[in-house]
Amino acid sequence: MDWSEHNSPLSLRDIQVTDTFWKKEMELVRTEVIPLSVGSAE
Repeated sequence: MDWSEHNSPLSLRDIQVTDTFWKKEMELVRTEVIPLSVGSAE
């Protein structure tokens, strides 16, 4: 097997999450966790 084609970084722009569990978790981080972290760092 040629591992060179499987051994490169993924671009996050090329990844789509379609699972409902992870979509909810990502939305929670986007809307609650990140703003809270930014607010506490200021």
